[in-house]
Amino acid sequence: MKIRRKILIGLIIVVIGFTGFFLYLNYFWNPFDFGSCDGDGTPNEYVTYFYDNGKIKQEGKTDKWCKWTGIVKEYYVSGEIKSEFEYKKGMTNGISKYYSHSGKEFKTDSCIDNNIIYSKLKDTLNSNVTELSVSFPSIRTNQK
Repeated sequence: MKIRRKILIGLIIVVIGFTGFFLYLNYFWNPFDFGSCDGDGTPNEYVTYFYDNGKIKQEGKTDKWCKWTGIVKEYYVSGEIKSEFEYKKGMTNGISKYYSHSGKEFKTDSCIDNNIIYSKLKDTLNSNVTELSVSFPSIRTNQK
């Protein structure tokens, strides 16, 4: 009688263990779920990030690999626009604009594949506009 009781208790423990493991696998852990960034995500999904105060921090579109695409805007904590970047395949390509806290544009960059090709600074403190333009030639090395 004692042996049958021990076997029955052992089987109950095994069944409860397998049931708990099965529930854990199905509801809490999925090794094949990589989120929306696994290549099967929603293309051109509009994403918005917020500050703790509820104001928008960053907004823009992402491709199915969760890389920025198109115009992406960043904002100061106060809600004023901070910068605009043009992205293609997750890299800055095109014109990037930077704004002061007062909303005036003070810097413009022209980028190709995350590299700044041309940069223009503006003096926004004075009423007159003074521009400083800088060109960055790309440096290529042939490595063998």
